[in-house]
Amino acid sequence: MVKISERVHLLRNATAQLERRLLMRLCRELLDNEDSDEDELDQQCLQLLHAIERQRYSVVRRNDPFKRTRFHHFLFEIKDTRFRKLFRMERRSFHSILALIDQQPTFRSIHGKVTKAPVAHHLLVFLYYLGANGNAVSNEHLASFFGIGAGTVSLFIRRVTDAVVLLRD
Repeated sequence: MVKISERVHLLRNATAQLERRLLMRLCRELLDNEDSDEDELDQQCLQLLHAIERQRYSVVRRNDPFKRTRFHHFLFEIKDTRFRKLFRMERRSFHSILALIDQQPTFRSIHGKVTKAPVAHHLLVFLYYLGANGNAVSNEHLASFFGIGAGTVSLFIRRVTDAVVLLRD
């Protein structure tokens, strides 16, 4: 059986309520009974229905905080020796490269589209990819290690590669 979302339930209930209110309004008009309070309530029901239709989700959606904290952990919390082992680079060298590629057009977000992840996240994935070997190079391994999608891994690597090539030119 197909699960019906909370939004669909809300839409159905609001539509049914509005239809009942419309019937009551027609009855009031037939009886020449003017009631401004009822008209105001009808207007509020209509606004509620439009608000539900405009919103895609009925609950507030948040990104998974675990993803953010994992990158935050790699960038700020791990010791320098561990950072060097994971990303095959000193932290200050990482920040130097980050400063070089940060303003490249590859990382600019297109207006109206979803904003891209920070360049530091891209660079972390790229460096781990370069330093890994064997099964650790697979998109699935990198995705689970960083807590991102497997397709996102490919995008991150391609963007950093493009940015480095642009530096060379």
